Amino acid sequence: MRTWYRYPVPLILAVYLVIIAVPDQAFAAPLTVAVLGGLIVVAQQSQPGARLPNRMAWITAASFLVVVGLIAVITGRSTALNVVTHAATAMMCVYALVILVRAARSASAVDSTVISGVLSVYLLLALVFASVHALGSIVSTHYLAGGPATTPELLYFSIITITTVGYGDLVPGNHLAQGISAVEALSGQLYLASIVALVVGRYRGARG
Repeated sequence: MRTWYRYPVPLILAVYLVIIAVPDQAFAAPLTVAVLGGLIVVAQQSQPGARLPNRMAWITAASFLVVVGLIAVITGRSTALNVVTHAATAMMCVYALVILVRAARSASAVDSTVISGVLSVYLLLALVFASVHALGSIVSTHYLAGGPATTPELLYFSIITITTVGYGDLVPGNHLAQGISAVEALSGQLYLASIVALVVGRYRGARG
């Protein structure tokens, strides 16, 4: 059962790659949601007693894919497509995040598969905040200083924010962006300093 933990990280990185390599939302939106749907199915199987296939996981993933696909066909590159895509991405990431956290908590021992799940949560946090930043840029003008940002740029901004790198090439442009960025930076550092450190410490202790 826990061998399913091997796959979340590659799937999450695949989502990153789609967002970066396919900036056209008309093509990227359905593909992103499809990969996230696969992530939900995989994450579902990491839970104790999970059976393949899990109908709820498949139904959830397929429903999001159908909705986003229809909007992509009907509206193309409109604001509606961007809103639905980013909202669906955020919801699916949170759904997968919750599943992975529950599976990690129920694990009887800390090993490399559990650490993979915990790191997956960190990568998902960056994706969730990237979607929140994207929604913020839609509802708020001058969200980032220097003008509108593309989806790849917003993912990049989320990554440098959650890791507190802060290069300064992309910066918040208003109070909404500042508030969300502050929450993301604190969430990333608290997660690394508490959860990841605790899990890695127990893993080393178990090996010793």
